[in-house]
Amino acid sequence: MKRLLILSLFLLVAGAGLVAFFCFADKMTFEQAASADKVGFWYGLLHGLIIVLSFVGSFLSDDIAIYAISNSGVWYDFGFVMGVLIAIRGPSIELSVTTYRTKYK
Repeated sequence: MKRLLILSLFLLVAGAGLVAFFCFADKMTFEQAASADKVGFWYGLLHGLIIVLSFVGSFLSDDIAIYAISNSGVWYDFGFVMGVLIAIRGPSIELSVTTYRTKYK
């Protein structure tokens, strides 16, 4: 059971990594952003989830940005923060619950 969980987690992370590789936040000028379609909550969530990959990629290429400047405002920001929290804090929350259950049974 534990092997199946680890394998499924690995496949999920690998799949998300491949999707994230092609979905880095956009690079555009402020003039282009003024006339472009605004991205909302779901793009903010995606960009928050891939922040680690975007951060590393931004060192390797000038074409990769962490944050989309052509966004809808509060909803994009909310999605971005939620994505960052899930990406960074998600695994540690699960580990703390598991530790508590096994320790006090």
